[in-house]
Amino acid sequence: MRRIYLYYSLVGVIFIAALIFLIVKEQSRVPYALEVDATKDTTDIAGTYYRIRINNIGFNSLSNISVYLG
Repeated sequence: MRRIYLYYSLVGVIFIAALIFLIVKEQSRVPYALEVDATKDTTDIAGTYYRIRINNIGFNSLSNISVYLG
């Protein structure tokens, strides 16, 4: 019977530790941040393709993002 209490307390400690980790991770995010992934691909037929992937990794929304390929 004591062993089941040990398991319950272990599950509770793991749950609380995971909850604290997620809260700290969420609080460390910046309000405005972009992650830019620019890729240059060369193909046989069409030549060169440029792919730019932009991800918003901040917690506020962004607008009016423009890309200049110059």
